[in-house]
Amino acid sequence: MPPLLRQPLPLKTWLKTERHQLNARVERAYQRGQELAVRLEIGTADSQKTAGPHDLLKQFIAAEIRMRQLLLSHPAPLLVTDQKGQLLLTNLAAKQLLAALGYVFDPVKPVYPSLQEAFPELESDREMQLQVSSDYAEAEEVVFLVRETPIQWQETPARLLLFHDVSMEAQARQKLEEAVSSLENLNRMKSEFMSMATHEFRTPLASMFSSLQLMDQYCQKLAQETDSRWLDKLQKHVKRSEEAITHLDGLVQEMLTLEKTRAGRTYFTPHPVRVDQLVSEVVDNLSSLAEQLDIPLAVSNGLQDPQASYPLDAQLVQHILTNLISNALRFSSPGQPVAVEFFYKDQGLCLQVVDQGRGIPAEEVSHLGAPFFRASNVDNVQGTGLGLSIVRRFVDLHQGRLEIQSRLGEGSCFCIWLPLAASKKEKDDDQDRDVGGR
Repeated sequence: MPPLLRQPLPLKTWLKTERHQLNARVERAYQRGQELAVRLEIGTADSQKTAGPHDLLKQFIAAEIRMRQLLLSHPAPLLVTDQKGQLLLTNLAAKQLLAALGYVFDPVKPVYPSLQEAFPELESDREMQLQVSSDYAEAEEVVFLVRETPIQWQETPARLLLFHDVSMEAQARQKLEEAVSSLENLNRMKSEFMSMATHEFRTPLASMFSSLQLMDQYCQKLAQETDSRWLDKLQKHVKRSEEAITHLDGLVQEMLTLEKTRAGRTYFTPHPVRVDQLVSEVVDNLSSLAEQLDIPLAVSNGLQDPQASYPLDAQLVQHILTNLISNALRFSSPGQPVAVEFFYKDQGLCLQVVDQGRGIPAEEVSHLGAPFFRASNVDNVQGTGLGLSIVRRFVDLHQGRLEIQSRLGEGSCFCIWLPLAASKKEKDDDQDRDVGGR
């Protein structure tokens, strides 16, 4: 039995239904046209004039055409794929890239590979290295950085992939890494040479100094047996030679210490140290120099517990204090006192050396600590310009800081601040590095 025929709708009802559907489609087209117009800066000449359905449809079609043209004419390879990785759109640059990878397409009905097949190592926001033909790149190798953007393509979810050629950046980064590696090897070789050379220098210097001391003793014995003006002159030259060798040995020792610190072979090994005893030991060692220069040397203990112990590397702190106090003595005039103070401040230990010597020019204070730098007003005071550089590095090993205040003609204040509240993890890390370095 044939199916029953439906009763046709009245003409008025059908027209009303079609009119509603048409209005809905026009409204959707208007919204899409407005969105694309904003993105592509598409607008009407008279913004006050209400656009009709035909104008909106033209804007929508024009916007879609311009969008496709923009995508297809982009100079970088651009692909549009569905969620499964099937190619929906490729621009000319992408087709050239696929051809460079060895894919051949039928001009009439091309069949494109899937995204996974063409680029198996592709990851968004990650560099991808591809082997291509020499026609595409002389080096036959290119590096792309792929940016992925989710889009709607014909009302379905899709992916927009843009390939940025970063081959030059990758080559520059590789050359930079090679240069850094070469520089590290050069620095290592230089440090090894300096260590070897300084050790080799110190051996003959020690032999020469020992010979000069024997000559001095022989001169003293000869002076007791005979009276000759030549012996006095000989003794003066021997003393000068001893002083020169002592100065040269100090320079070699400082260069060796500096190179060891630069090469990371100076280890930071803190343990509880009584600060008052450490300072007293350094001051006692320098008291003879202070007496010789006629400079009063005073010590001030500002700790709440005068006999407190703190986690420090005693050897490094001893070197720091010896350098700062000896500098203060050498650059002070007879009768000008030098004060050594230590106190607790801001969860750290402050070691302060204050003198009333010649001071340092203000424009040169910031350069102190640079290797071989000496202030312009040092005159004939002997020095190498390495002491403060070593002090800065030893302070850095303590994760502390060096503060310098000076006024020309009035004196200087060198303050070392060493933190004492370091976490256990930092100490453990330092010990691990020390063990690894040994």
